[in-house]
Amino acid sequence: MTDGTQHSQGQKALLDLESRFTLKKTSAYGINGTQLKVLALFPRLFEDYPYPVVVTAAILKLADWFRQSNNVIKFHIYKVFQQSSEAHLPKLINTEETVRRILPVLTSNDFLARSITLRMLGCMSVIIPNKLDVHFGIVQRLQQASEKSEIEAAIWAADRFCAESHRFMTVICSETATMINRETIQSDIKKQLVCILRHMHGDISLSKKVEI
Repeated sequence: MTDGTQHSQGQKALLDLESRFTLKKTSAYGINGTQLKVLALFPRLFEDYPYPVVVTAAILKLADWFRQSNNVIKFHIYKVFQQSSEAHLPKLINTEETVRRILPVLTSNDFLARSITLRMLGCMSVIIPNKLDVHFGIVQRLQQASEKSEIEAAIWAADRFCAESHRFMTVICSETATMINRETIQSDIKKQLVCILRHMHGDISLSKKVEI
């Protein structure tokens, strides 16, 4: 079977998932079970049709749904990204457009939506390691978050980006040290923050900045 045929079949499979996702079968609780089942099929789509064109079209569609949907759908889309981050996200052709659709959710008034968005961005660290607006968003949420779930999500995203970007590591090191030294920070949160510092091992200048 030729690549062209495979691409065509991949696009048809994606269109089928899209049509099933958009069916109106929402429950009284605002949760669409059909949509959750469709999202669970995306990792298989990536495995069956691991072509950049198909992967890109699928990721952009997921990013659209992420921006427009409730937190339950957002969470399940995040799980798709989490499963696909190493094997398939690097095949994404249009990272800029994907980020453009996801990043605005970080300004939502809903801390749960922001928490899930931080984890989405953390999954994408392998393909956008030096995206400055994403760096800024993560640092801002780390500074401003008051709910534990959002603080933990910001720490997780920061940890993922530190693993990929020395530039981000230099930005986050002082903020990390400041939070660790803050008396109001819970001990379990401090332990998570300390884990970020492992990325600075071997960098003398950064190590001096984060002496605690």
